[in-house]
Formats: sequence, C-alpha cells, structure tokens
Amino acid sequence: MSEWNNSGQGRWSTTEFDCIRDQEICWWGTWCCCLLSSRNSGTFRIGSNITQAIVFIVAVFLSIYALLYLNVIIGILVLVISLIAHCMYRVWMRSKISESLNIPSSPVSDIILHCCCPCCLLCQEAREAKLR
Repeated sequence: MSEWNNSGQGRWSTTEFDCIRDQEICWWGTWCCCLLSSRNSGTFRIGSNITQAIVFIVAVFLSIYALLYLNVIIGILVLVISLIAHCMYRVWMRSKISESLNIPSSPVSDIILHCCCPCCLLCQEAREAKLR
C-alpha cells in the first residue's frame, strides 16, 4: 500500500481498515477503546472525557442491575438502548471530528460503520490525530 496521505484536507489520511499500520493505536482501539475514544475527544476538543466515561459506566451498571435484579428482557432492552445511545454519540463525535478537519461525512455511512466495526473508526480517528 502507499504511504499515508499527509495532504491534509478533504479526506481521511488512512482508510477505516488500516488499523495494523499503527500497532499501538490498534492495540488501544481493540482492548481499551473507551480510553482511546476519550483521548480522541480530548485531542480534537470535542465533548468531555469525564462525561463520556460517566455515561459508559452508568450504561454498563444499569444493564448489569437490570439483568441481575429485574427481568432479563428489561436488562436486554436497557443494554440495547445503551448501545444505540453510545453509537449515536460516537456518530456525533465523528461528525465533529470530520467537520474540524474539513472532511465530508455521511451520517448514514458512519452509523453503518459504527455498527460493523466501531474500533476501526476509532483507530482511524486516532491515526488522524497523531498525524495532524
């Protein structure tokens, strides 16, 4: 493959699936995606690291509580709603990153990609932050 596109504006410097190009970012995106997402939001000054962590922790604990102490169906419903809310937050964050880098984005493709491979998109954002 060719080298990263350092030309800057108009498109991402790497594709969503170039995760292995930067093994450190790939590792963080695979095993500690919440920390990498928080670092990306801090780098691009989008959202709040603390808010993002609190929302994730509350969603996890609500899901566990619902599964253990309430009905299993309610627990699964809470988990699904939490995952959808997290996906929508990540789509919003990615659109803000695209906007700050003058990269055209499509909410529909971002939603589809977030549903299929959220870690890959997170790593792409981290590589972009590292390059710029």
